[in-house]
Amino acid sequence: MGHRILVDCCLIGSLLSFAIEQPFKPGHTKLSWYEPSHRTQRIRIVLHTCECRHTVYELCTSAGQAFIRRTDRENGTVHETAWALTAVANDTFNQILMGEAS
Repeated sequence: MGHRILVDCCLIGSLLSFAIEQPFKPGHTKLSWYEPSHRTQRIRIVLHTCECRHTVYELCTSAGQAFIRRTDRENGTVHETAWALTAVANDTFNQILMGEAS
């Protein structure tokens, strides 16, 4: 698994860690984003980017699979990647954090 950049951000004293994504690199991978599928009632958010950003990314798991949810708070849209094996979604989330995917 790739490296994660974890820092405490915005919520001083919080027990949660927030990941701060890096600016997108030239030639980064363009991910396919879809409307939320609502496949299950319970979703666990494993890690998310800082809530102070306009776009928030969440690494979500459920039923042995995982996906990334992207929330654009400026225009109120929510999209998800395709559901995948947890290891694949972890790698994709790390690519987003490193600016290698969007």
